Amino acid sequence: EGFVYSGGKFTAINFPKSNGTQAIGINDAGDVVGAYLDSASVQHAFVKKGAKYTSIDVTGDTTPYAWDINNSGQILMFALDSSGDYQSFVYNGKTFKKIADPNAATTGTIARTLNNKGDVAGAYFNSAGDEIGFLYHGGKYYNVIDPKASTQTKPDGVNDTLEMVGRYANSSGAEVGFKATTK
Repeated sequence: EGFVYSGGKFTAINFPKSNGTQAIGINDAGDVVGAYLDSASVQHAFVKKGAKYTSIDVTGDTTPYAWDINNSGQILMFALDSSGDYQSFVYNGKTFKKIADPNAATTGTIARTLNNKGDVAGAYFNSAGDEIGFLYHGGKYYNVIDPKASTQTKPDGVNDTLEMVGRYANSSGAEVGFKATTK
């Protein structure tokens, strides 16, 4: 069961007739996105605006997640294609814009965060299977690699001034948080 915490109280988020709901992202209007299992335990993504829940699926892909939503209602999603690779999208309620870092060699691109200007951050997998962070800004992809990272950098949040937070794996394999700026 998912929830929203506001004003000192918890409000349950349960997609109707579902076998479980994950609330993952929220915008300033209180719109919530996430994933749920239907009565057959098949996963779908969703958006909840006010009291209305809407299911979201990506044609040809499985296991979709709606991971983030910005204030203009753009929804950041990822799913698995028929090969088991990650596919990421920005969904505007009608169309899916693919987010695919051209440096991804294996397993695809996992977009994790979306700001109010439409910039996207996440990670892709290189040929060694390492997760390399990226920022999609102004129609271009930029690598985001913490200099202390040994095998992975994962941006998990980006704000409207392009400050990012996330985590990287150090030489002993422990995850360490970071905050990065583009300046």
